[in-house]
Amino acid sequence: MREYGQISPQFWIGETGKKIRGNSEAQIIALYLMTSPHSHMTGVFHCPVLYMSYETGIPLEGASKGLRRLIEMGFCEYDEPSETVFVIKMAMYQMGESLKQGDNRIAGLKKELQKMPETPMKHRFIEIYNDDFCLGFEVKNTSPSEAPSKPLRSQEQEQEQEQEQEQEQEQTSCAIESPKINKTEISEKNKKDDPGELPEQTLVDPETWNEFLKVRKKLKAVNSPRAINLLIKEIENLEKQGEDPVGVVNQSIRNAWKDVYAVKNKSPPSGSSSQSKGKPLITQEIDHGSYEAVESV
Repeated sequence: MREYGQISPQFWIGETGKKIRGNSEAQIIALYLMTSPHSHMTGVFHCPVLYMSYETGIPLEGASKGLRRLIEMGFCEYDEPSETVFVIKMAMYQMGESLKQGDNRIAGLKKELQKMPETPMKHRFIEIYNDDFCLGFEVKNTSPSEAPSKPLRSQEQEQEQEQEQEQEQEQTSCAIESPKINKTEISEKNKKDDPGELPEQTLVDPETWNEFLKVRKKLKAVNSPRAINLLIKEIENLEKQGEDPVGVVNQSIRNAWKDVYAVKNKSPPSGSSSQSKGKPLITQEIDHGSYEAVESV
């Protein structure tokens, strides 16, 4: 975590401040990104929209809209898959427009960049600052991230919306054709569609599984029988690939994800920072992790 950061009073009358006047959500998110406890002087850091919402008190939809506005005006870029943000001019404000050969900060900056996960935002930083900061990295041309959809909808959310629509269509179809269905068939279907009767699973202990369902509910994901069945099948597939089901679910709890993925960074390098260690993001206060500050070099 950085001990301090620089924000010029000119912010309010400069290009960025003028463009977001009257947009309180964008103003708060802009100031948050420049002073966030997760931030790094490079301007590249892991920062889920959930963090922005939780730590500013802005509703999740409002935080998404504020971030989208900042992306549209070129203040920052955001990679949704890795949930990494790049505040484009933060490095310039913190270290200057350029660094000369021999500046001790160059070595420290290279070290921090080498520890960063390989994300499009890391390569965008190198593409922009490689020459001015004498970094000497191989530049990979990348295009700026597109403005997120409204409001930063993830693939999981779209899939869940499609599932809900399909369920509504099935229920409507059943209602229209009800005279042709006997009472026993209707009763059995109602049991299947009852959201209170979720499918059982044996891969993960009940306490961890229930905590994961709470995280999904907090993120407004629908814990319908169909959605849960899809999750269980995905966990089974990951187990066949050698993944630990409990580790997979705990990863989703730590990162406030609605879906499950293969565990990343199974053996983190010594000295590298981490996000919250085993604590659910929703039920406990978010632990602030970030890269080491370059100022210490």
